[in-house]
Parts: sequence; C-alpha cells; structure tokens
Amino acid sequence: MNQLRGLNETIKDYFRRICINRKELGLIWDDIAELMNNETGDKFTESRYRKKWANYKEGFNDAVTQAVDTDTVLKNQELSLLKIQEEKVLLRDNRTALALQIRVKARFENFVEELKNAMKENLPPLQFSPKIIEDSNKDLIMVVAFSDFHVGAGFSNYFGEYSIEIFKRRLEEYVEKIIEFGKENKVGILKILSLGDVISGTIHVSTRIQNVENVVQQTKISAEYIAQALCKLAENFELIEYYTALGNHGRVTPSKEESLYEENYESFIPWWIKARLVDIKNIKIMDNEVDEGIIVAKMFNDEVIFGVHGDKDSFSKASTNLPVMIRKFPISIWCGHLHSFGVETKHGIETIKSGCLGGTDEYAKDNRLTGKPCQTIAIYDREGLMLIKNVNFK
Repeated sequence: MNQLRGLNETIKDYFRRICINRKELGLIWDDIAELMNNETGDKFTESRYRKKWANYKEGFNDAVTQAVDTDTVLKNQELSLLKIQEEKVLLRDNRTALALQIRVKARFENFVEELKNAMKENLPPLQFSPKIIEDSNKDLIMVVAFSDFHVGAGFSNYFGEYSIEIFKRRLEEYVEKIIEFGKENKVGILKILSLGDVISGTIHVSTRIQNVENVVQQTKISAEYIAQALCKLAENFELIEYYTALGNHGRVTPSKEESLYEENYESFIPWWIKARLVDIKNIKIMDNEVDEGIIVAKMFNDEVIFGVHGDKDSFSKASTNLPVMIRKFPISIWCGHLHSFGVETKHGIETIKSGCLGGTDEYAKDNRLTGKPCQTIAIYDREGLMLIKNVNFK
C-alpha cells in the first residue's frame, strides 16, 4: 500500500486511508503530520492530526450505532405491524367460524322445533296385533341391517330409480322377507342394526339436487315408516332390539370439518320411534354405550357384535381396529356406506357389509360405485354366524 496520496484521492479520503492503515504503512503520528502538511501546506503538529482522527472515529462509531439502532427500530416496527395483521386475520377467521357455528346451531335448533311440532300432529295410532309365536328356538338370534335407506332422494338413471314411494314399498317388502326368514328358522329374537344414512341429507351437491324433501320431512318420513316396520315385526317376534349408528348423510353441514358429530339429523329417528312405540313392550330402542357411531350389541352370554356406518372404518381394517379400540372381541362387525353386499373373515371375525336400499344414485354413479339395491339378514347360533342372506330389491 502506498503512503503517498493518489492522483484522484481527496485530502479527506487520503487522511482517512493513512490513519486507518497506519500500522500496515509503518507510520507514526509524526509521519502522518508530515505527509498531511506536505499535501495541505499546513504546519500542524502530530497532536492536531491525532485528535482530529480521534474525533472522526468517535463520530463514525456514533453514526454506525445510530444506524444500527434505527435499523433495529424499523425491524421491530415491521414485526409489530406483521403481528397486528396476523391478529386481524385471526380475528376475522374466528368471527367467520363463530358466525358459521351460530348459523349451524340455529338451523339445528329450528330443525328440532319443527320435528317436535310434527310429533304433535294427529298421527294415527299404530295398529299392533301380536301373533302367537310357538316353539321359537332360544339358541338362535336373527340380525338384520337397516343400511343406507337415503330417504328423501329421488332419481332415475340407467341403473335404477328411487323415490319416497319406492322406499316405502321396498321397506314393506323387506319386513315381509325378515318375517318369512324368521318363521322358516323359528327365530324369536330379532336385533336390528340401523347402520346410518337413513336420510339423504344435504352433504353433496348432487344429493341436494336430487332430494325431493327437506331434511325435516326426510327425518319425519323415515322415522315414521321405520316405526311402522318395527310395529309389524313386533307382531311376529318375541323380542326386538333396535340399535343405531349415525351416518355421514345426516350431518348438519356439508363439511365434516365444520360439523359437530353429535349434531346429526339422524339422532332424532330413535327418539321419534321410541315415542311412537312406547306401548309396545317387546320393542327396545337401545342406547350406544361406546359412541353414537358404534353399536355394541350383546348376543349369547358375553358375546357381542359391532355395527358402524363405515365412513370412519374401512371394510378391510374394521376387524383389526375396532376390537383394539373397544377392547372387546366381536363375533361379527356390520357396516354400510359402501352400497354393496360382502363378507370377509379375518382373525375369526366376519366383517359384513350391507347394501343401499336406494341403489345407485347420481353421486354413486359419478364415482363409479354402482350396486344393486339390497339389505342383509343373518342368523346366529351359539357357535357364531349360521346363515346369511342378501335380499335384493327391484
């Protein structure tokens, strides 16, 4: 590095350079005074230049510190503004979520009031004339599925059609098949597993389009006709137990993330049925001990069967997950949701899927889930599953 002033170097830059690099240049303050005096024509001593440099450094350090402090302040201000914006967004999202909850709650409460008012209507009393049941086999229990009735849906396509009237006709036909099967095998005890999606609901756009009744009417119609079906069955069986697992079509809101599981239109169907059948003593409307979506029905001694809708339990994994979850080993697990009949045995547990009473609606067709309208009947003896029958409908 050169001790001499550069051609284009100002006096100020020259002074700053030789002061900063004085050790590298081998200069002492007397040398710096001589070099500067030669360039400026001054006759200052080394003291003048040493003090000047000390003042310069102090001012430079102050400027650097102030710049750093200013930068810190600006960064803190930016962080504060960012935090405020985040809080505003969070507050807006919370308000939106709260407004949604209020709307859902109000809608559900309105539904409850409408259903209660419907119950106060002058409904005709159910006609109950019990038959004499002779020589029923105490070692047999019949289990039947009420799966995916989708009451309220109306459609007509290449694969079939469905309406309220078709629902009624098929349910009546199903009841006759159950009675016939029971008499053939001399069964006195009937356990009905309502496996969800009794109503069509409003969870899919295609579902809402094809609905011919609102959810209040869907719930009322399905509950009333199931009550009539149970009344008919009670005339032909010694004891009927009716179990319920909530489905996904009864959700109050289409989005499952925004819906409370307990707020399900289908939860009022057992309430309606119980009120309508209060005087028929051989019908028991059973409560769920584990969860509103999980049926645990007692069979012989301490043996049990499970029932679920199927939207939360895959057909292939139900026999592995549910026994561990509930800590009971069932004879069978019944599920719906998949709109087709099938039986699979794993670890000694039969997993039985029952079909859809409606058949192939627009949603199923669009998702290539076609299947025949069907339901499932089974008979158990003390050894386990004895007979199983898939009942198809036209």
